[in-house]
Amino acid sequence: MNLVESVSRRRLSSSRDQSAERSRVATRDRSSRSSIAAACIPALIIITSFYDALLLTTMISWTPRNDFGRAFASVESVARGDKLYAYNASIPWRLDQTHTIMLKNLNPPHFHILLEPLVGLSERAALEIWMIAGLICLLLSIARIGDEARVALTLVEKGAAALASVVFVGTSTALVTGHMSFLLLLMFTFGWSAARSEKWTESGVWLGIAASLKPFLLIFGVYYLIVRRARAVLSFSIALIACHLIGIVYYGTAAYGDWLANLSDAGDWSYMPMNASIMGFLKREFTLNPIFPALAYISPRTIRAIWIAASAAIGGASLLIASRKNEPTAVDRGFAIVMIAALLISPLGWTYYFWLPVGPAFALAYSRLREANASSKPPQAAFLASKYLVLAAIPGLALPVYATTIAESSYTFSLLINNLYFISLLCLFFACLIDGLARAIGRDPVPGDDRLISQPLIIESS
Repeated sequence: MNLVESVSRRRLSSSRDQSAERSRVATRDRSSRSSIAAACIPALIIITSFYDALLLTTMISWTPRNDFGRAFASVESVARGDKLYAYNASIPWRLDQTHTIMLKNLNPPHFHILLEPLVGLSERAALEIWMIAGLICLLLSIARIGDEARVALTLVEKGAAALASVVFVGTSTALVTGHMSFLLLLMFTFGWSAARSEKWTESGVWLGIAASLKPFLLIFGVYYLIVRRARAVLSFSIALIACHLIGIVYYGTAAYGDWLANLSDAGDWSYMPMNASIMGFLKREFTLNPIFPALAYISPRTIRAIWIAASAAIGGASLLIASRKNEPTAVDRGFAIVMIAALLISPLGWTYYFWLPVGPAFALAYSRLREANASSKPPQAAFLASKYLVLAAIPGLALPVYATTIAESSYTFSLLINNLYFISLLCLFFACLIDGLARAIGRDPVPGDDRLISQPLIIESS
């Protein structure tokens, strides 16, 4: 008996020693990876920041032929007594020696009221003020996302987040165009944040103002209706109408007619590489355009029919998934999938709008990761499918915009490289769709208790 006990004790002791050794090795490996990351991340941030600085310098040199320059030129036209959308030097854009396109001002009249105080300043000074305001909007949005998600990051993880922000195509294309996307991000993020706190009236106001600036956000009026948030529908509608009425009083109804005419002409250059929408994909691959080789030619009427059918399917699916509101991540999933669907459906789903769904998508992803970490059971197929779809989207979220034209003379790589932004957006859409469907049919993407979702998202330090 003593011999048996002695052997059992030795085996138990050996097992404990092996477990302790494995723990020490794992800890050492994590520490080693953290050290490598801590050394590499700052260098990568500096390198990629130089690239973003180059884009910013390029945008400044293009003034007034950038998005801010077109809006500012319109305000200056009014100051000179001309029409708001009068032709000016910011509009023609030369693609090459034989192709020039007209990049017209697509901002609604009431948006220009924000730029009126800058009239009288030089274009450079006005642009600098605009970029500083955009940076403030971006930082406030990131801070609000962090507050909502309640993620405690280590120093290395904060560095990785900073690197992701710098590499992100939403950042680089906003810098190279001088677009208003960071202002739009602030409105959308605060609207999403208000919805998470059940402040639906406030949420509707934020999204109503944003939708008055960019019509593709009108889908959120339908979203509020689908989830039966009457106060949000009312405040959304009032804010939307009020903004346009202010613009009519300030600039007159004729300005709105000119704006709608500009919007109708925008499809002429929807093949541009930064357009991640369904229409952008169709125009690049199935029409004759001056940038990308067409895989085949399809008539404009057929392209429009395909676009309408695909948009109806994606928009309907997103609203169906968003309509399920009886679980804690419903708002995050709803805002994420509807926003991604809006970019896919819009004729112009520019990559600088990719920042908009970051808040709700980030919160949703971390909720799922926390559930997976808290469960002792293996993750289910839906969770794995969503995870791999998100990973598949990463290359397109980091691809520099100039890299999209490297295959412009090659039919072999054209479909993939030229449309990588579209593919990434589609992957994110299906990741949200699978997650929502798994919840709707009662098969959670990961096993666990939904009550975990209401707890703070904490990333443990290694």
